[in-house]
Amino acid sequence: MERDLKALEKAGVKPVFVFNGLSPREFERPFAKDDAKAMRRAQAWENYEQGRVPVAQQGFADSDPVIPADVMRIVHRLFKQRSVEFVVAPYLAWAQLVYLERHDRAYVHSMYGAEELFMFDGVDRVILGIDFQSSTVRFASKAAILADLQLTHDQFLDTAIIAGFEGFATFNFLPFEPHNFSFQNVAGFVKSRGSGVASLMTFRDYPPASPFFDQFARARCMIKFSLVLVAQEGRVLPLPLVLPPPASSQTNTVTTAADVPSDLSDIFSPHLPDEVYYQVFRGLVGPSVINPLTSGILIESTPLCGSTPDYENYIKNLTEPPQSPRCVALALVSSVLHPSWTKRPVSAVYYFNAQSQFQIPHGSPMTTAFIESVSKWNVDARYVENELRRQVSSTIDLSLCLGGTSDPAHAQRTIVPKNTEKLLEKKDEIVANTLWRFLELRSFLTASHQHTPYAAALHQAMKLSKVNDKFQEALYLAIELLRGGALHNGRIGNRPYSGGPNFQGAEQDKRSMLLVMRVLSIVPLSFHPGPWAGPVSRELLVFNSFLRATSRSMRTLLEATALNVLLRSDARRSREDYLDIALSLPFQTDTNTGMGILFKAFGDTVCHMAGGVDVVMRAGSGTTGAHPEEIEAVQAAKEQTLELLNDAFPNVKNVSSELQRGLRFWQLLTEHRGQIMHAVRSLRQYPGGAITPDLANQFEAADAWLKPFSVETPKS
Repeated sequence: MERDLKALEKAGVKPVFVFNGLSPREFERPFAKDDAKAMRRAQAWENYEQGRVPVAQQGFADSDPVIPADVMRIVHRLFKQRSVEFVVAPYLAWAQLVYLERHDRAYVHSMYGAEELFMFDGVDRVILGIDFQSSTVRFASKAAILADLQLTHDQFLDTAIIAGFEGFATFNFLPFEPHNFSFQNVAGFVKSRGSGVASLMTFRDYPPASPFFDQFARARCMIKFSLVLVAQEGRVLPLPLVLPPPASSQTNTVTTAADVPSDLSDIFSPHLPDEVYYQVFRGLVGPSVINPLTSGILIESTPLCGSTPDYENYIKNLTEPPQSPRCVALALVSSVLHPSWTKRPVSAVYYFNAQSQFQIPHGSPMTTAFIESVSKWNVDARYVENELRRQVSSTIDLSLCLGGTSDPAHAQRTIVPKNTEKLLEKKDEIVANTLWRFLELRSFLTASHQHTPYAAALHQAMKLSKVNDKFQEALYLAIELLRGGALHNGRIGNRPYSGGPNFQGAEQDKRSMLLVMRVLSIVPLSFHPGPWAGPVSRELLVFNSFLRATSRSMRTLLEATALNVLLRSDARRSREDYLDIALSLPFQTDTNTGMGILFKAFGDTVCHMAGGVDVVMRAGSGTTGAHPEEIEAVQAAKEQTLELLNDAFPNVKNVSSELQRGLRFWQLLTEHRGQIMHAVRSLRQYPGGAITPDLANQFEAADAWLKPFSVETPKS
């Protein structure tokens, strides 16, 4: 992406990117496409586990494991750094792009996008491809296409809908065989009957085709009256109301508000305040924060690894309880809109029970009272700046906010009622108060703004970490996974998965290694851009599904909290720094499994080359019975393994340094206690135990097991 941006800059092209916003109402049942992707991924894993790696790689690629929404915050940050303009459409990016190109001011001069752009009135030329090496573009002209097919504009739109487009299935009852399917054949079919409606009426007596009739009408309306955000006004209106009729229009009829279908909300969603659309437009909140409220459905798709009963229960606990993060996020949004939104039912639909809907009680009295409890966070810039100086920090983050409430005296100073004469003004104030409210909503802080056991353990662990290691988010997620019962040394689900410990040894040794692998996989691995060239682990991917769900739920809750701060007028609402606020909040990206895979490869290989895990344990921990030859063999095995891993993991920038960083996350390579172990021991010490003794013992056993695998800095 950076290379392409540099090429555009060199060519004197200033791009403006337009992303999809809220989702229109679904035309297909949930998981209609997800089912096929899950089957392809399952087959790819089978091929990988049987050694058919190239076939597996193609299967993974065909299953669309990454969708644009997964990497959107990475893209936004890159665009911010390179001063590249972008906007997020209220709904369809196609329509917003057409608006920008056809506007009197011509905000963009050319459109580069999918063929679906031709479905909109007034569009002629669309760039379909760019060759950056030869500095050439490939484009098509709608006028030429219409002339070639001898279609009117309306017939072309009908043909495109019947043929199918992104998000809308093909009409499968056309009178020709699938191998003869083509856009030209569909065009001929529509043209022979005069219109799409007349074409469909051919099948009016065929019951299986009848559901498509309503879908056709809805899709046509969605394109014809697509909603866009209007420049300078900030309103969201149907596209034909804000643009002049196209020059190609045969009647030159001006569309008025009376021509807009009255049930447009049934196609897109009930209309939100224009301010909310604008905050989405400028990147403060992602569409995924608002979508469940507008659609009435929160859809949970199959994870990349497949499903397990443990994961299914975990997801339900993130979603359905009145104080769960997803439920609270919905309440934070609905509570600052019209009261009807609070009463609007929202249900979860899970891939593992797609025929049922489970209510999310975002408007319940318990949830409403819970979100109102954070209203006393209105800390001004003076206190925030004092904390930055006192803690010798330059960043407003989770560590700073925990430090600012680390004792009763400091916590008391953060209890600040709203002052309508002096609202929160600066970006730093909004970010800090969003983080504090978030920590209370997740029960890290009490109603009196003091630390719970989880906050105390988290804060102490953060204080042990090096700034450059950037462990804050990983530590937070580890605590969430600990208290959620997802971070342990036991089996997840009812079967073992490939990519777990692969050495000969006792079951306890393997369980300890598995726990270390899972913990280290919470830490993002630094590697060069490009496709992953190392091994993969389904075992870690199963655990990563818990990590990813937690991270995304926390991000959704943070964005909903920031939106709530603004819409309840706790801060100045009209601003230009929406994106800066969003990029200052944590959990912007998913964590890969790379660090856990790297340690697995290191541990397995050291055990194999040293003569077994028992030899490593005796030699590395000073156990009675270790021979000098074994100690030398283990040290030599570690050195040789590091050399081998440099070739086995070509993506990793520095294998030794990354392993050291991963081990520091568990256990610092000095006399200080490790961060994870410090947190575990802190939680164990609290009366009643913030974690169970059995779980604490699992970590103690893994900590002892891990000591012989320390990685020393290579001698220069």
